[in-house]
Amino acid sequence: MPDTMKVVGNKEEDAPMHDEIIKTIDVEYTYRAHSEGQEGVRAVKGITVSIERGQFVVVIGRNGSGKSTFARLLNALQLPTGGTVYICLLYTSPS
Repeated sequence: MPDTMKVVGNKEEDAPMHDEIIKTIDVEYTYRAHSEGQEGVRAVKGITVSIERGQFVVVIGRNGSGKSTFARLLNALQLPTGGTVYICLLYTSPS
């Protein structure tokens, strides 16, 4: 299991407001196992954050903590296996 990565934000459950340009609600991502019988690797678990227009945010963590996976979720290169990612009122989710 990777070391933890933390992004601090609010935990509203509604769709993004006008000033919010990025919002995630309980986002998770698990990489699939390469071999049968192995478990997938959970890279991101339960990230909820709200980023407003003009706000600067830094995501920090150790190697393997999920920073790059989180960035890929924000630009939809990967889709979350749980939770929802909103970018300027557009969203991705597993369902």
